Amino acid sequence: MKRLLLLLSALVVSAPALDVSGTAFPDRQTINGVELAVTGGARLKWKWVFTIYDAAFYHDAGTALGDPLADVAKRYELVYRRTFTAAECIEATDKTIGRGLPPAEKEAARAAIAQLNAAYVSVKDGDRFAYTYLPGIGTMISVNGRELARIPGRDLARVLFAIWVGPDPVDEDFRDRLLGRSG
Repeated sequence: MKRLLLLLSALVVSAPALDVSGTAFPDRQTINGVELAVTGGARLKWKWVFTIYDAAFYHDAGTALGDPLADVAKRYELVYRRTFTAAECIEATDKTIGRGLPPAEKEAARAAIAQLNAAYVSVKDGDRFAYTYLPGIGTMISVNGRELARIPGRDLARVLFAIWVGPDPVDEDFRDRLLGRSG
């Protein structure tokens, strides 16, 4: 009986991971005391041929998802499947940031976008990159668990997360999978 109880308690403690094309993402993460729950994940491909990365989207576990760009805690975590220079990451961000939002929102975040671009580093296949927004703290950018930047305010988070989960994302099916709307 003791063995059965130990086995059952181990199963309760260990949360199953979300699997995106062989890449594991935890179902929940706690960042600065805020519990985030995964809503979904997907693989991003360029021109349906070249795999870019596997990703998962998280939101504040204490709230309903609602508008993914709302001022609530969220995280976009990805595992690269190719090598990119910091300059290539900056170029991709500049081309896509603020998609589907009024130009004034991107303009309001211009200084924060410059800080984001200054934080980018080159990445290789297998590197785990994350953008985490926490109200009152701002947007944290990390690679392989190492924080690269912490940018205060909420302007950056809105235009940044719009790339993947906004009204005009880089790919609608990808957005829907991140938000758990299809699979």
